Amino acid sequence: MTPVASTADLAEVSSRVSRWQDRLRSPTELQLPTDYPRPIPLKVVEAMETFELSPLSSLAVLQLSLYLQQHATDNTASPFTVLLAAFSVLLHRYTAEEDIVVGSSSESLNPLVLRLAVRAEDSFLDVLQMAQRVSMEAAADEVPFAALMSAYQADGGEADASAAPSLFRVRFFNQTDADEATLRRTTTQTTDFTVLVRQKSTGSLRQLHPTIELQIVYNQVLFTAQRMAHMVAQLQMVLATAGETLGRVQAGGEVPVEMQVGRMSIASALDLAAVPDPRADLAWGEFPGSITSIFARNALAFPERRFVVESV
Repeated sequence: MTPVASTADLAEVSSRVSRWQDRLRSPTELQLPTDYPRPIPLKVVEAMETFELSPLSSLAVLQLSLYLQQHATDNTASPFTVLLAAFSVLLHRYTAEEDIVVGSSSESLNPLVLRLAVRAEDSFLDVLQMAQRVSMEAAADEVPFAALMSAYQADGGEADASAAPSLFRVRFFNQTDADEATLRRTTTQTTDFTVLVRQKSTGSLRQLHPTIELQIVYNQVLFTAQRMAHMVAQLQMVLATAGETLGRVQAGGEVPVEMQVGRMSIASALDLAAVPDPRADLAWGEFPGSITSIFARNALAFPERRFVVESV
């Protein structure tokens, strides 16, 4: 879509800007958990990791895209929309916020701002349809990014122009819709990380679904590379539950409570390997006893040894 500044008159621009001001009023600033404390002043040292979704995750994205296509009224139904919905679920789970603001991209290479509403009681299909609707509304009201940020500032969003993009801390871009200028215009010291989605063609007729790659650019002052790996693994857990949810709905069933956004399990095998397993054998038969009983036994077995030493 061509930015409105080159295709519409000033009245239309003003009307769109007014709707954006309403849409972006009083946004919630995401406070993502980090691996390291946020330094003051904030410092940015970028790093990049690339991940490939598993075949099962890619298949779930394809199935959900086809479902969305059947219910869509325009061309915003796509694998990108499915991944955007899954990403918003993760942000909700990380922060417990229902108001999620992310930077995104458009076919015209003009950055967009998406304000997503995610509730704990939603199913993934609810979030998917919401993400599709928000994307459609943003595309219909597209204005140049500079005009959007000026409107946000004028509405009291930020005090100075350099801080305007802090409207969002995370960005989720279709790589084909984001060139160097798009990234530069939306990057500030408040940008925690950016997810770039791209489809990798194998050229093989033996593969039903495309291979999807995620390229994550993150601030390594705040996050570790391992954190990015855990995030992608959790994203695939969301997609697995989303695919199961779709299967139940298409079979005429209801979505169980444990598949709601706030209750679905996002603990991946990578997560479980990093924490103690509460179901593991604790070897109670080998428990030597309390520290006091150990002292007592040693005192009886070695009465000649000094028991307590006091020093000043």
